[in-house]
Amino acid sequence: MQVFGMRPRYLRHNLWTPDADTLVTAAEWTLLAEALPRPSKPEFENLAVMQTILQNPVLFELVMPVNVEALEALSFSHPNRAFVSSILEGLHEGFWPWATTVKEGYPITWDESKHIQLSLEKEEFLTKQLEHEVSLNRMSQEFGTELLPGMYCMPNYVVPKPHLIDWHLVNDLSAGLFSLNSMVDHQSVTSYPMDNLAQLGELLLKNRRQNPGKRFVV
Repeated sequence: MQVFGMRPRYLRHNLWTPDADTLVTAAEWTLLAEALPRPSKPEFENLAVMQTILQNPVLFELVMPVNVEALEALSFSHPNRAFVSSILEGLHEGFWPWATTVKEGYPITWDESKHIQLSLEKEEFLTKQLEHEVSLNRMSQEFGTELLPGMYCMPNYVVPKPHLIDWHLVNDLSAGLFSLNSMVDHQSVTSYPMDNLAQLGELLLKNRRQNPGKRFVV
């Protein structure tokens, strides 16, 4: 029975049929994936940016919670060596998101931050959240009130979590005429499959067919 057209929207792709086409998993996709890019030559020729990075290394530390050496050892037999090497290189040196920062008409430095009067509650949350991010090395230490050459600042907002009284911090990377997201090739960053409940459902159905009568525990 074809039930796709009868699926409630909130279920999205989380209803399955035994004869459905098998979805590509993230693991299968890596077999044919192209190597991830490195920064292009014009990026290294941006003297203002390179000087800011060289003069302020503490602001651009690469903090990596992944054990790269262990991952390299575990992936030694992966057949797509170019892709694996690009992942390992990115974990060591940082990834490049298909961006072109040297764009015609874009200023060398841009401040898109919004001066918004926050309530005391929001201001306290924002301060604690920023301190928390800095303590985990997800954000750099403060360096003053002026952006350095080559820096872009996007606005942050404090918004309520849906159906809760708590807040969360939102960084709007698409704000303004010179947003960070506008520098990225969107076609390149939207083609990556991510495993979800659809793959899990197909796996359960497959194993049920192959092992009738067995009890499964998830």
